[in-house]
Amino acid sequence: MEKEKKLGQAELNEMLFAAVRKGKLNALENALKLGADINAQDRDGWTPLIYTTVYRKQKAAQLLVEKGADPKIKTKTGYGPFDFGDEKINAVITEALKKMKRPEE
Repeated sequence: MEKEKKLGQAELNEMLFAAVRKGKLNALENALKLGADINAQDRDGWTPLIYTTVYRKQKAAQLLVEKGADPKIKTKTGYGPFDFGDEKINAVITEALKKMKRPEE
């Protein structure tokens, strides 16, 4: 019986980033189920949610927010998802946040 190789946190997070960049929702959900950090930051401080705004992946942005992605996290240079997003994707994120009915921090 062959042992399954367990993925490390960095590998899981990279799976998540790759799924977001490609807009692959099933792969995104799978990476999260396996333990990827929804608020992981790459070497520049970019999160999966920030990548959704740059790559214009609206459904991925909505899914990440619904699963608990934090839109307040900024890159190392101080930019967040709303700084990169266009009007349409920012509206998707805002609407998903409203549905979550999160209390303001």
